Amino acid sequence: MLILENEKNLIELKKKWAKETARIRKSFAGGDGTITRPYEIETPEQLALMGEFPKAYYILTCDINLQGLEWTPITYFSGHFDGNHHAIRHLRIQQGETEVGLFANLTKTAVVKDLRVVGAEIQGKRNVGIIAGRNHGLIIGCSVSGFVEGYSNINPIVGLRVAGHVTGTVACDVVVGTPIPAAVA
Repeated sequence: MLILENEKNLIELKKKWAKETARIRKSFAGGDGTITRPYEIETPEQLALMGEFPKAYYILTCDINLQGLEWTPITYFSGHFDGNHHAIRHLRIQQGETEVGLFANLTKTAVVKDLRVVGAEIQGKRNVGIIAGRNHGLIIGCSVSGFVEGYSNINPIVGLRVAGHVTGTVACDVVVGTPIPAAVA
């Protein structure tokens, strides 16, 4: 009897998972998150959805403008993000924490390639970079521009490169700084 009950629970969980996966797939412009059919991203909302499926494959199908929006970094990304030579413009993060960037942490299986990030404003405490706060993965053929501010491990592309690699990636017109402490009265 217990086995039959567990089997029913498993079937119910599979149904819920299938329904949730279908909902997420409809939220993207196309694709199914696989290597042959990556999720297609064309809006800021779709870009933010990467956090729900961090192991999937994604492709940017047009430039995205984040003007006026505050970005929350994607916590742990272990998927594949192809910028398709498009740009994310006006990426803005002012959270004052650690691991700050478009991606907070790129795991060892993560790949970010052919992405341009233009006019970024990134502020944090430690491990602050425009593409990633901390990198264990691979960043290929990307470019960044903007402003990066923090107290330690502040770099234009990746705040802290642990074991990852950055290849063919450039930082143009990036100002890197440390905040000036407020005067004590």
